[in-house]
Amino acid sequence: MPRMLAFIAAVIVSQVSTALCEDSLRVRRIGSVDTPGRARGVAIRDTLALVADFEGGLRAINVSNPTSPFETSYCFSYNMTYCYAVELSGTYAYVADYEGGLRIVNIANPNSIYQEGHYVWGQATSVAYSDQTVYIGHAGGYLNRINAANPTAPYQVGLCEIPGGAHDIKLSGQYAYVATGIGLCRVNLAPFPDPVVDEFVPTSSTAWAVETYDHFAVVGTSAGLEIFDISGPPLSIGSLATSNDVRDVCVADDRVYLACLSAGLRVVNISNPAAPREIGFYVTPGEADGVVTANGVVYVADGYAGMGIYEYLDDLILSPDSFAFGLLDIGTDSTQLLLLFNPSGSAIPISSISLATPAFSFDTTGLNGQIAAHTTFQLPVTFAPTTTGSFADTLTIIAQQPGDSVIRVPLSGQAEILLPPVDSLVVQRGPQNGTLLYWAPVTHTITGQPFAPPYYIIYGGTSADGPFTPFGVSPTTSYHHPFIVGAQQKYFYQVTAASE
Repeated sequence: MPRMLAFIAAVIVSQVSTALCEDSLRVRRIGSVDTPGRARGVAIRDTLALVADFEGGLRAINVSNPTSPFETSYCFSYNMTYCYAVELSGTYAYVADYEGGLRIVNIANPNSIYQEGHYVWGQATSVAYSDQTVYIGHAGGYLNRINAANPTAPYQVGLCEIPGGAHDIKLSGQYAYVATGIGLCRVNLAPFPDPVVDEFVPTSSTAWAVETYDHFAVVGTSAGLEIFDISGPPLSIGSLATSNDVRDVCVADDRVYLACLSAGLRVVNISNPAAPREIGFYVTPGEADGVVTANGVVYVADGYAGMGIYEYLDDLILSPDSFAFGLLDIGTDSTQLLLLFNPSGSAIPISSISLATPAFSFDTTGLNGQIAAHTTFQLPVTFAPTTTGSFADTLTIIAQQPGDSVIRVPLSGQAEILLPPVDSLVVQRGPQNGTLLYWAPVTHTITGQPFAPPYYIIYGGTSADGPFTPFGVSPTTSYHHPFIVGAQQKYFYQVTAASE
C-alpha cells in the first residue's frame, strides 16, 4: 500500500480478506492499517497496538478484531522527532524518540493518549522497562538508566558506554542484552548507578535486534539469525542465513518471527537452537521493521505500508497418518475416517483433494472448501476393489494455496475372490459317467446370514485332464449339474468364488 500524503492525523484502514499471497508459505495476512509515517516498531497490550511510526509519532490502534483494525488516537507532541521503538507497561508507553530521547505516553484511555513526561538525551533508538526504570539505547553508543517512578519527571541515574551503538535491548534477570553494530553485549545491571558491560561477543555482521528466552538469546543481524547460549558467557550455537537484514525478532514457544525489511515476515522453528529452520514466510507490501505476537496473531511494523496483521498456520493435524484396509472380497467395500484438525485461529482453505486409483475414493460432503478454526473435519475414505490384486495410492490434500501445504496420506489394500462357507456339498459319480453336485444355500462370511439375491456362485471341476469350465448359477435350495468326464478318471469339485 503506498504511503498516503496527508495530514498526520489521517489514517486509512485496509480490511484485507483472509488470504495468502503468491509470495507466502503457511502465513496469512488477516488485516492491516495504514499510518502516516514509517512504522518502525510495535507493541501489544490486550486489544491495543501501539505503533512507533517514526515521523508519524505514536499511533494507537484498536485490534479487538484483527481483521478490521482502526486507529483510536495518536500522540505527536510539538517536539517529537523520530519514534524508533515502543515498550508498554501498565498504563504507559515508553518511546525511544531519537533526538527527542525518552517519551512517556499515558495510554490509560486508548481514545486519547498523550505525552506525560520526557527526558531528552542523545539519540534514542531502543527502549526497555522494568520496575519503574527505563533503559534507553542510543545510536551514539550509550545505555541510559532512567528513573521513571514519576512519569511526569523522569531523570537519569546511570550511564553505560556501549561499543558499536545500542540498536535493541532486552532485559533478563540482572542483565541487559544489547544488539550493537558489532555484536552482542551483556550488561550487568546490578552495579548502581552505572551499569557495566561484562561480556561482548562479536556477530557475523551488524546486530539489529535481540530477544531472550529460557537460557538463549536470539539475535537478528544483517546476515540472518544467530542463537546464543546465555547460561554463562554468551556462546554462539546456531545460525540461519536470510536474504535481508533481520531488523526485529519475537520469540513465541518454539518459533521466532523475524522482521526482514523487503524480505518481509519470516517464521523460524527454533525447537533445536543449534539448527534453526525456516517454516513459513510472507513477503509484506512494505519493509518489515518491527514484529510482535500475541494470542497467535503476529503484528508487523511494515514501514510505509503501516501495520500488517498476520497469522501463522500450523499444518493440519492428521489422525491417522495412513490407512491399511487389509484384505477385502471384490465387490465389497470398507470405509474409514481421516480426521483433519485445524489448530489455527482462522479457517484453512482446502484447494484440492485427489487420488489416482479408482479402487479408493473419498467424500467431501460438508467440507465447503475449508476447515473452520479449531475444528475437526471427518473425511470418509473408502476402499472398494472390483478386481483382485494389491492396491496402493496416496490421498493428496493441498491446503491454503497450491504448493503451500501439501499433505499426503498413504493408502493400501488387497482384494481376492474369497470363498464363503458351503454348508453341505456332495460330490458323487452320476449317470453317464458324469458328476452330480449338491449344496445348500451359502452364508455370508462376516454376518453369518444367508446371501440375498443377486449373489451367485461360480464353480468348476478339476480332473487329471485339467480344470473344467466354470459355470455361474443362482443359489437355490438344491441344484445339480453334471460334468462329463472319462469313466476311469478321478476328479473332484471345488468352489472357486462367491460374490455379489
